[in-house]
Amino acid sequence: IVYGVERYLNSSEVKARIPAIGEDIKVMGLRQGNTLKLTVAVAIVSRFVHSIEEYREVKEKIREEIERFASRLTNMEVYVEVNTGDDLSKGRAGAYIVVTGTSAEHGDDGATGGGIGLVA
Repeated sequence: IVYGVERYLNSSEVKARIPAIGEDIKVMGLRQGNTLKLTVAVAIVSRFVHSIEEYREVKEKIREEIERFASRLTNMEVYVEVNTGDDLSKGRAGAYIVVTGTSAEHGDDGATGGGIGLVA
């Protein structure tokens, strides 16, 4: 399911509906009994988001997409959180908004552990 969620969000089908989704997507899953908790970090491309309110709306659309997709793959109860590292009290500076669609501009160069803060 974790792998499928990443592939689904990076699909042309989903990106046609939510063009703000960048290519850098990290998914963490935790199964507890009959519950599946998914924590997802999704780079949001700045040219598609002009305010914090639009950013919140994009995050909610992404969460709904993931819930629908994952619920088709399992009978477990699915909970989804998106960009949990956000601190929207800081405005755009506290959101996972990027120009390129990747986390490289946030200092994540692919080194092990580099993106931990995005999904914590």
